[in-house]
Amino acid sequence: MKKIIAIFIAGAALTTGATAQTLVGRTSYQRYSYVYGASIYTLSDTVENTLTSILDSDGMTSHYDGVNIGIAPGNLPFDTSVELDMDHQYTLVGNTSQFSGLYAHGGSGTETFASGAIAGAGTNLANRLTLEFDLDSETDYNFVGNFDLSNFTPNALNYISLQRFNGIVWTTEYTSLWLPGQVGGFDVSGTLDAGLYRIDSQISIAAGSNEIVAGAFDYNFQAVPEPITMFAIAPALMLIARKRKRA
Repeated sequence: MKKIIAIFIAGAALTTGATAQTLVGRTSYQRYSYVYGASIYTLSDTVENTLTSILDSDGMTSHYDGVNIGIAPGNLPFDTSVELDMDHQYTLVGNTSQFSGLYAHGGSGTETFASGAIAGAGTNLANRLTLEFDLDSETDYNFVGNFDLSNFTPNALNYISLQRFNGIVWTTEYTSLWLPGQVGGFDVSGTLDAGLYRIDSQISIAAGSNEIVAGAFDYNFQAVPEPITMFAIAPALMLIARKRKRA
């Protein structure tokens, strides 16, 4: 009898230990554009960078600053400059093949200056981090985060979203996009079915002449596999009990 119980319990332990949260995809994407100067002396460009390596902890940064001073046609002096920074980082609690938690944060900021009758300056920044993970069993979770913006950029999308792939498209489990002004905190919990999920986060900001604009996000996702309950093992225990009575 002790041998039967020991074998059964060992099997239950193996079932519990087999559950996994696995990081299967990562995309870090940053894009910025700028324009500053006057007339034929205007400087402009667009730069994009992408990282897809899957690591236990990683991040991405971008920086640009420039000054453009001169005399435009018509003997018009101008003085312009732009500066921008973007950064995001993520860290797993565990490793890519078995993690129990995922923490990420990011920030973007830009400052512009323009002086002169026909001078101008502007920037546009997109800072996005997408982490895809697979759940091999029903999993309880807690998802906590916050989004801050110094200025709301019209038509921009600033969000932290938890999404599930249904085999055709990504469907939303939760998104911060609908928070007033796309800013604020959230704390959501629930149970996720087994499947492929992603946490998608983006800061999108823009600045015109003589503006300072910034945005930041952070989130903490904790996943805990559903434990085996007494309801799951009750039939086996009842069978053992009946056999013991007959013996």
